Amino acid sequence: MRTLSILFLLVACTCGLRVMASPQRDSLRTVVEGSSTTSERARALLVLANASRHTDPGESLIKVGMALRFAERTGDRALMLEAVRQQRDLERTAGACDRFLLSAIRAVAISQQGTDRRATAEDLRWLGDAYERTGMFDQAVEIRKKT
Repeated sequence: MRTLSILFLLVACTCGLRVMASPQRDSLRTVVEGSSTTSERARALLVLANASRHTDPGESLIKVGMALRFAERTGDRALMLEAVRQQRDLERTAGACDRFLLSAIRAVAISQQGTDRRATAEDLRWLGDAYERTGMFDQAVEIRKKT
């Protein structure tokens, strides 16, 4: 009887968590699909992509790509950099080495336009990793010397 009570409590808690998580995603979908600014849509897509990155990485990559296009329209460098970094992380996880390299190069290019040297150094480290994963060891060594 006690085991049955505990099992019932676990099921009830699990269902409650799903209900509580739904309104946020629904509100973010409203921002994406409703009448909002381009930058709001990009930010909402990045949040949605991050939320589903472990359960559906392919869908996350699609959402990040859409967010990146929205960010490019706004010209917001910080938003573009956030989107490119998230895209780079997903491509690395997926094992898409060529795409990972392109995203890493793009992240460095955007990052170098800013003033945050630590962030640029971190992006250069990611670029070194991307070169190494694609078998370009000479470039990886050169990048690591820069950082």
